Amino acid sequence: MNTNKIFDIVSELARKALIDEVSATPKPGLVDSDNSGAHNDMDINTFIKSADSLFPYFYRFTEYGYNTADVSESESFPDARVIGIEAEDAMYKATGGVNTHKGIIFSAGLVCMAVGRLYRLGEIINIENICLTVAKTVSGICVNDYSLINNDSQMSNGERIYKKYGIKGPRGEAESGFLTVRMFSYPFMKECFDKGIDKNTAMVRTLLYLMSIVDDTNVINRGGREMAEYVKIRSKSLYNADMEKIKEFDTELTEKRLSAGGCADLLAVTWLIYNLEQVFVNKKIL
Repeated sequence: MNTNKIFDIVSELARKALIDEVSATPKPGLVDSDNSGAHNDMDINTFIKSADSLFPYFYRFTEYGYNTADVSESESFPDARVIGIEAEDAMYKATGGVNTHKGIIFSAGLVCMAVGRLYRLGEIINIENICLTVAKTVSGICVNDYSLINNDSQMSNGERIYKKYGIKGPRGEAESGFLTVRMFSYPFMKECFDKGIDKNTAMVRTLLYLMSIVDDTNVINRGGREMAEYVKIRSKSLYNADMEKIKEFDTELTEKRLSAGGCADLLAVTWLIYNLEQVFVNKKIL
């Protein structure tokens, strides 16, 4: 198979992961096919437009990972951030200025880069190698990025939460080689599918499982640490519940204006890596 075809496959799986994530329903407090959750400025169509606009950038991330396989992972990262900034600009243009996918551009972009690199090197494209490559690519990012914080008025919400609580957010997840995905959400999702659970239910349950274990900076920013702990406890009690109970939780979080956007991004990463393994390891056509 020629490299352009590989780049197409990977970028389409990334776009699909974003669309499947937003389409999973119900997702407490988050945009889904039923409602906009705790968000007034976006709906599922906003997310679909955004995902479509990002396809060429996921292609570029994959191609870039392939083309830089002859240098160390960390050496390739600075220029990859330039692609990420351009992808963010495309997202904002597609959504009329709404931030739908800034976090997942970072995370999924790294996954796409890793796949391009692994393919060029002839290595197995599985969760272990993808996550190890990502960890090497962004090694030191938390120390480097967070050490630059010196002006409260210019800090992002994630940086403010790091300064207050030490929670590293998406940067920390990437630097750990997506430890949460490797150790928790991926095995949980795979077990769901092994039991014959349908895709939507598996994704909703995986999201709630993530919400029960992740310190989500979006929830902390909107509701504070105490409310974030409440969300984790409630999510733990519901990830095997029926959909009506989960819909009630959706209504509750929507009314409280709480949205676990970080967990939604990790769900998309989990689903992306799962599908990459299906294609490249299990040789399934999706």
